[in-house]
Amino acid sequence: MNILISYFNRKATYYKNYYYRNNFFIYNFKENYLQIKSNELFNTETPILFKGKVKLGSTLSEINSILGKSHFQIEAEKIINYLTTYYKNKISSLKNKSQLHFYNQRFFFGVQFFPYLSSLEKDNLLNIIKIKYQIPLSLTLPLFIKDKDDNILVIRENVGIILEYFSGEKLLINSVLKAFEEEEQQLLIKQKKAFEIIMNNV
Repeated sequence: MNILISYFNRKATYYKNYYYRNNFFIYNFKENYLQIKSNELFNTETPILFKGKVKLGSTLSEINSILGKSHFQIEAEKIINYLTTYYKNKISSLKNKSQLHFYNQRFFFGVQFFPYLSSLEKDNLLNIIKIKYQIPLSLTLPLFIKDKDDNILVIRENVGIILEYFSGEKLLINSVLKAFEEEEQQLLIKQKKAFEIIMNNV
């Protein structure tokens, strides 16, 4: 009986992992972060908080106590201590998918995605966000907003509305960027070795 239960538990875990891996796109922190530098930032007096309640830089345990346990999480294969957690729910009547990125248990990058919005839902959502962060209603996407702690909120449109939250904590962000650079260097070394092996055998 225990063997049978274990088998079905493994099957359930496999299909759950398969579902979330195929229904949650993994956003690339570095690529999106580096795009910010070339855009105008609008300053806001309103603190930028993920889902309106979570501080960037919080620990994984602190966030679990606020948002509850995530539906799914993935550890990065090539960057040690990099974890991404995923949630799926509704905010009022709007479907919402979100992901939080952690490095050494610290939350540095988050994404909220509102898919399949009608024109009215999209306009209402954007107007609410602009009013909250004191952004002129006439401005169009993408928008780049910075608070007094240097946290940044980026608002984009791609199928739905995407909100990207970046921590303003420089030491944390720089440590993440360094981890990306080290991973890229390791990849280049592996590619060079593979090239040399082929070169010496043809």
